Amino acid sequence: MSLAGKMETVVQVKSPAAKFHEGFSCKPHIVASMSPQSIQGCDLLEGQWGNPGCIICWRYFHGGELGTVIEVKASAAQFHEVFSCRPHLVTSTSPGNVQSCELMEGEWGKPGSVICWTFTRDKNPQTVKELVEIIDNEDYVTVYKLIEGWVLENVYKSFYSIAKITPKDDGSLVHFTYKYEKQNENIPDLESKVLQMMIQNVKDIDAYLIQQQKVEIVKEFGDAPQITQQA
Repeated sequence: MSLAGKMETVVQVKSPAAKFHEGFSCKPHIVASMSPQSIQGCDLLEGQWGNPGCIICWRYFHGGELGTVIEVKASAAQFHEVFSCRPHLVTSTSPGNVQSCELMEGEWGKPGSVICWTFTRDKNPQTVKELVEIIDNEDYVTVYKLIEGWVLENVYKSFYSIAKITPKDDGSLVHFTYKYEKQNENIPDLESKVLQMMIQNVKDIDAYLIQQQKVEIVKEFGDAPQITQQA
């Protein structure tokens, strides 16, 4: 006896049918940039994109998720540059939380680079390595994958950090998400503490970027003229 099933749905969209068909048939890999919280990668193993017979390897996540949205004053482009190209800035803005950020492989701002972090959690120093998997400069998305460290050996099977920045009037919104799979159900909640530290780091970075903006304005236009009142 065999069992068979079927599940389907209908989704109404605004894009033309031809555009959606092109995405599904020829460019399925774009979903990794558009939905990094769900799909971490789509790699062509054999054949050519858009041709029948090609073989695709999908990398997606099934596990826990924890995220937050932080409203900041700096622009989306400024914050994306920090997450994608200058993550080491946090060692200056939040030295109490993050002590070092070293480039081990690749180049700053390039996918495939490997970064080694040293940070303090609960007064205990820890070192981890992360792979920069995705940098999307159009949608302001950066995805980090944890590849080495005590937490990967003892706590998580996999751990991703996803930063997506969206513009907002008078600033931007930092959407920060952790996606993880724990080694077992008895593992204590560590991700909430790490997220709280990240929220503080984002606020510190924001304060630094705004201060730098003010410095640049003074350099370009000089101090505001003093207005004196005449008796």
